[in-house]
Amino acid sequence: MVDVQTPMGVLQSFGERRVVVVGEAILDRYLEGRAAGLCREAPVPVMGLETV
Repeated sequence: MVDVQTPMGVLQSFGERRVVVVGEAILDRYLEGRAAGLCREAPVPVMGLETV
């Protein structure tokens, strides 16, 4: 039995099948913190990281 709960398990479940991926994969990581202001070089918040 193949474990499809992990990325490698999903890849192994394909076996000899051919797969075409159109587009992109985005891996998000959510962070929590307090915004201390905006960066001078770009309009992005500067944060103090509290949890990952």
